[in-house]
Amino acid sequence: MSEPPVFPLVGSTPVVDLTGLLPDARRGRLLAKCEHLNPTGSIKDRPVRRMLRDLGPAGATHTLVEATGGNTGLSLALMGRALGYRVVLTMSSKMGPEKVRMLRAAGAEVEICPVEAEPGSAEHFIERARRRGRAPGCLYLNQFENASNWRAHHDETGPEIVADVGGRIDSFVCAAGTSGTLTGVARWLRRSSPGTRVVLADPHGSVLAPAVVGRSAVGEPYLAEGIGGDFVPPLFDPSLVDESVVVTDADALRWQRRLVRAGLFVGSSSGVNVAAAADHLSRQPPDDERVVVTLLCDSGDRYVSTWLDDAWTAEHVIDRRTTDTTGGRLCKAAAP
Repeated sequence: MSEPPVFPLVGSTPVVDLTGLLPDARRGRLLAKCEHLNPTGSIKDRPVRRMLRDLGPAGATHTLVEATGGNTGLSLALMGRALGYRVVLTMSSKMGPEKVRMLRAAGAEVEICPVEAEPGSAEHFIERARRRGRAPGCLYLNQFENASNWRAHHDETGPEIVADVGGRIDSFVCAAGTSGTLTGVARWLRRSSPGTRVVLADPHGSVLAPAVVGRSAVGEPYLAEGIGGDFVPPLFDPSLVDESVVVTDADALRWQRRLVRAGLFVGSSSGVNVAAAADHLSRQPPDDERVVVTLLCDSGDRYVSTWLDDAWTAEHVIDRRTTDTTGGRLCKAAAP
């Protein structure tokens, strides 16, 4: 079967200069790659296209199964069905109703799993997908472990970013969910721009920032969707991360709303990324001329009844301050 017409539309997204939104623009430049402008509205179009290409001929497989926070599922529903697959998705009840409606409108079958389910338990959304993928004719793509995930970003997103900014990137700031984006881009930067500092943007309550400094942690509830986590995914490579910035839901919301007011209709993870990038830049010396790059990961259309709804945010978004970091930051010890 030939590739669907949506495939060539993925990637080559523009970069926007957000420096004018910073409280102090003397600290350097803040650039963001507009991944929300991919055809299905998120950066997940990249790894889904790569995973589908790497599958090869369908053979006996007629159903693709995936565990998703919503964005991978939408990419897979549209691209996978365009290739003739049935698509079955599992997701946590934490995710907003727009995501569920969009997935079903795209033709996917969606199973909602309780947010309270512990990692590894039968009702956790990942374990449910793993179990569904064992049925005859089904294949669990497993974006949390699939090497095609990070390779898409190593081979495409990373080189695009370097070319977009003219080669100079002093810091790359990125949240991690499956860790495909962070791992892929960071591995590319280690080769092409070894002086670039890689900064993990992590929601307060996630276990990934503690993992960077070798600490185990128990996940706590937070509202940012599709990033962070209550477990460390296999694709996450702490050795690639130089620093972590922990972001509260309230700070993520403030930055998301600021981006929307600037005409960039983006989701909660974009708020986390830009909040962390702004925090990182605020720690630089004045007139440093540092170039910091981050990502606007997905569109705001899947958050209109949650993160972009004033009544919902007034009820749910609590300004939880971190207590285990210095100014919200976790750094590795300097190399001897």
